[in-house]
Amino acid sequence: MIKNNSVLITLTAQFLSEGILVFLLFSPVFYYYYDWIPYWSYLFVLLFIAFFFMVLSRFTKQFFWYIVAAPFLCVLYILAGLPMVPSAAFAVVLTWRYSKLRDDVYLEISIKYFQWTAVLVAVLTFSYNNWEVVGFLLLQLFIIIFGHMASNAAIVSRDKRSALIKKLGLILSGMILVGSTALVLLKVYGVNVFLLFWSSVIVPIWDLVVTVIAFVASLPIYLFELLNIEPSEIQDSEDEQEMNTGSNADTLRHTIDDNSSTDAFISFVYILLGAILLAILLIYVYRTIRRRFMTDESDTQSSALVTYTAENAGKDKQNVFTKLNRFFNRQPSHPVRKMIFQFERKAEKTGNGREPSETLQEWFKRVSLDVDVSAYEKVRYGEVDVSETEIKQLREALNAWEF
Repeated sequence: MIKNNSVLITLTAQFLSEGILVFLLFSPVFYYYYDWIPYWSYLFVLLFIAFFFMVLSRFTKQFFWYIVAAPFLCVLYILAGLPMVPSAAFAVVLTWRYSKLRDDVYLEISIKYFQWTAVLVAVLTFSYNNWEVVGFLLLQLFIIIFGHMASNAAIVSRDKRSALIKKLGLILSGMILVGSTALVLLKVYGVNVFLLFWSSVIVPIWDLVVTVIAFVASLPIYLFELLNIEPSEIQDSEDEQEMNTGSNADTLRHTIDDNSSTDAFISFVYILLGAILLAILLIYVYRTIRRRFMTDESDTQSSALVTYTAENAGKDKQNVFTKLNRFFNRQPSHPVRKMIFQFERKAEKTGNGREPSETLQEWFKRVSLDVDVSAYEKVRYGEVDVSETEIKQLREALNAWEF
């Protein structure tokens, strides 16, 4: 069971963020196979599941009850109007993800959720020409900001908590107002209001960028056409007349096709640049709010919720598949942290696992394990390199403990 409110809030927010990503990944199946996308039906059931799992986590730590609940979650999605196969898939995937997150002692509400959501929303918007999916991007940002501030509010002192709650209320009210207004305008007027807004704000720069991109993109096409033009041979006047008649019709047809292709390309560029600017704006807003209103690192470092930042520099150079694998399988890469992680997994199998709200020292004390964790703390909090001797001593101490 999870008694720490900060950990519970972080867990719930992270689950909701992954639930949104799961739906966006599944949405092509609904669009191309079922010919409709149940945006809000899925979302309402997801909110209920998150609340149900949060309550369940307060009273039990047995994963058996989550497995038992999975069929009922499937029934909920079916009652909400979703087909049986996707309902079963959602129930299984969401239960599995919550179990993995609940088992993760290195929880953090990451901006990567918003980044992946922005990419998926951009792709799906262009594919479906449906602006309802933009609401999931705004909702993802809302969840990340709310989760961060609420989890910090749960661990700070009472006087700071009241001030933080007031700021949180103002921010959420503003986000709800702006988000609902944007969704209503997009729903009623479609893409026109979006293009009108952006063109009225930065129309000179906008037109310049679109013109340059369209010109650069058309250069290879014109170059290809020029390279394929062959010198015309002298032909009889009758042949020339017949060819001219046919070429005039072809020229008119090609002109119409080129104009329609150019218009479609320019429209696509407008939408693409608008989505990029919207994503940049939302990321800027999130980072500004986080930098201004989040508590200092010193206020939260001693709490049960500690965000890990000591990632290896080489991770930034990994390819997208490695990053996706690490995103869903959160096993640390540093030898010291990986050693502790694997030790925790072994201890759980014997019923001596670490509670999500326990610090490492509290856990070792509870299981009567006398181990110097200074090497772990250097890596975990101080981003300090440790020697091979320290790693060896820690490994020997952990291996000497009998499960």
